Amino acid sequence: MTAYTDHGDSELLDVISAEVDNTTTVTMEGFTRAMAHNFLGVQMFDTNGDLMVDADAGSFAVTFKTYNTQQWEAPPDASIDSEAPTTLAWNGNVVAVKVVPTTLHATVVTWKVVLTKSRS
Repeated sequence: MTAYTDHGDSELLDVISAEVDNTTTVTMEGFTRAMAHNFLGVQMFDTNGDLMVDADAGSFAVTFKTYNTQQWEAPPDASIDSEAPTTLAWNGNVVAVKVVPTTLHATVVTWKVVLTKSRS
């Protein structure tokens, strides 16, 4: 399940995945291509459900589909290190994203994707 938050001004859209276990791939599709600025991050949670600022090991591989190609492509920066998570940013008419966890440390029990799309 993916949650969409429309901020009412048609300039900003938050797309947030459901929390999934530490081996599950997240694919989010069907959002507008009109918002060309994309900012993607992950949030990781421990056994207590607390937000983690880092994990002991692992990473997340990111790909997206654009309206133009309808093929999975890698953004300029295509990986998020779970030991020092950052937000990836790119421009493009993205209509879907896929995030794949790779050997996350067991302290990461669940995680979710947070994608913000904006027109400017």
